[in-house]
Amino acid sequence: MKRIIPLLLVFSLLLAGCSILNFGQAQPTPSDADMATQVALVLTNQPSPTSPADVPTQQIEALPTVALPTPTINIPATATVQPKPTDGGGAPTPTALSISPTPLVQPTDTPTPLPTPTFPTNDPRQTLGNPTFTDKMDNSDYWPTGEDTYTAVTFRDGKMLLTALTETDGWRLITYGPTANFYVEITARFEACSGTDHFGFYARVPEKNPATRGYLIGINCLGQYRFAEWDGTTDPGTWTTHVYWTTNAAILAGANQTNRIGLLAENKHLTLYVNGVKVGEMTDESYQSGYLGLFVGSDETQNLTVQVDEFNFWAR
Repeated sequence: MKRIIPLLLVFSLLLAGCSILNFGQAQPTPSDADMATQVALVLTNQPSPTSPADVPTQQIEALPTVALPTPTINIPATATVQPKPTDGGGAPTPTALSISPTPLVQPTDTPTPLPTPTFPTNDPRQTLGNPTFTDKMDNSDYWPTGEDTYTAVTFRDGKMLLTALTETDGWRLITYGPTANFYVEITARFEACSGTDHFGFYARVPEKNPATRGYLIGINCLGQYRFAEWDGTTDPGTWTTHVYWTTNAAILAGANQTNRIGLLAENKHLTLYVNGVKVGEMTDESYQSGYLGLFVGSDETQNLTVQVDEFNFWAR
């Protein structure tokens, strides 16, 4: 019914157009048979509902196919630990992997102890016990200070500084009474020195003023020791050498070398020790007792200075 109504409208328009075209002329009225025929022609020319419309078809080009590569993931094979067979030949027992970590060294707050100093077995310091008298050289309580003709004495930083002012040996006596048998020891060193520059003990001095006689026993910058005797009561004075300069390995030679020098007096026998080692001895009866002091002698170095750090005395 919906299709018939529009077709009738079209048919009517066609008739009207015919009427317009034939305007002014008498048109015959169509018969029912003619009308039926016209309607049949119109219906025959309509497209069939089952036929596709005459619409142009647009060709769509197919997109090119892009082949993407399939990613390959390499998965490492799991390491296999070979089982270790049991001793009885049964099922193997898996061997466990064991990693032994290296132990860490734990820090310690305990300081490493300093080595204990060793002394020679014949060192008198180790057999005589505590000293009768000790001077740490912190002050000038037991020594005359200042300058005289031959020497100068000052105290600085816990040390006595004994300086030679001329090429003649000079000395200073400690304010300690005369003694006969004893062991005395000093710890001392040269500052700058050369050759036979020397220092040591002035011992068994019979008179304190003037102190013109006694034994001078000591060491030099070359690492040598000497035993000598001085008598200044005659003019120009007399030197007697009992042991000439002799090298000994126990003596630390050169400047700024600290040596521990000891003199053991037993009646007429005198023995010299350096760093606890017996280095030389002599026998003499010239002086049996007397005062004790230190001397310095410059053979090559101007204002030769010796630093004395400690003085110890054992009465015998």
